[in-house]
Amino acid sequence: GLGHPHLKSGWRDAMDSIVQTRLPLFLTAHSELDQDRDWNVLRESFERVGRPMHHPEVRHVHGYRLCPFASRMSTPDPLDGGRAVKANAHYLYVPPGDTALRVHSY
Repeated sequence: GLGHPHLKSGWRDAMDSIVQTRLPLFLTAHSELDQDRDWNVLRESFERVGRPMHHPEVRHVHGYRLCPFASRMSTPDPLDGGRAVKANAHYLYVPPGDTALRVHSY
């Protein structure tokens, strides 16, 4: 939940620091809503630290893919009204580098 309404403010400074390292990132999301929220937090962090995002060849929503190691069991999300989610259902790999961000789906 990087972008979850109850957790987002706690991630801002940490994500800005992580993005500034220019190291690769591997993110997972429990649902499509979760991946959209997390994508927005990641994009905002890249913009705040002066590394605007460009993603010309996204093959899936925001570059996320279904994770082959995802949980097969649905569970209620306690922070979102019990909506069913699957742990690590989607993943996003952001490669290292100091040029504008390119999102890769594998």
